[in-house]
Amino acid sequence: MSRPLPLPLPLALLALVLASCTTDPPTEPLLPVMTVTITGAPADGVVLNGSTWQLIGSALGPSGEPLSDRAIVWTSSEPGVATVNDQGRVDAKSLGETQLRARSEDLSAVLALSVREGTTVPSVGNSRSATLLNGLLQLTIPVGAAPGGTVIHARSALQWPANARVLSGTVVEIGPAGTELADQITVRVRFVPTTIPTNERDVLRLYGVDAAGAWVELPNGNIDLNNSLVSAEIMRLTTVAIFRPAAALATP
Repeated sequence: MSRPLPLPLPLALLALVLASCTTDPPTEPLLPVMTVTITGAPADGVVLNGSTWQLIGSALGPSGEPLSDRAIVWTSSEPGVATVNDQGRVDAKSLGETQLRARSEDLSAVLALSVREGTTVPSVGNSRSATLLNGLLQLTIPVGAAPGGTVIHARSALQWPANARVLSGTVVEIGPAGTELADQITVRVRFVPTTIPTNERDVLRLYGVDAAGAWVELPNGNIDLNNSLVSAEIMRLTTVAIFRPAAALATP
């Protein structure tokens, strides 16, 4: 059997170079996704109905390094309340609660989101008036009460400190709860006059929950009997309610 003739040296070198050029370089192994995070959400998880919000979903590796090459898939548990697109843009559609999920590979992060009624603090000009919750709540917000554009939201309260003097149907949560204001906001809460004896109506008062969790009478209280409104002023966003007079609860 004849042996193949060896290549001349220049051809052998050329063949070696060509072989090295066609060899695939070693590839780094893909880092696993260890955590998924959602950032950009409001601190209390509340957005105003009709507003938009931009969220950022991130996939993080073993050392917390961002894995920018990994896809983030967004979903909303209640798209009728709020939708979220592929880029993390949230559109608030109606009042309610939903959960937004950012998923990458087999891991997810979940954000509980509440869509509520509300308004914003004016930046310049006159005070802003807002009527919310089907007329139950009215707010008058002066310029400077908080930085311009600050969101103030409201809903009928779900829980509050028990007190027999609380007038049913008038408990309102104004938030973000605990926010301290630089100027007073006027709060007006409406009552149904037919549920209150005539002799009690002119002594109704507006109370708020203080930082210690107790009901306290709010300053500068006033009653508008023609429009069935009880008003007062607040320097801190909190839960408020109309209180009946203590004498009305006394046993004869």
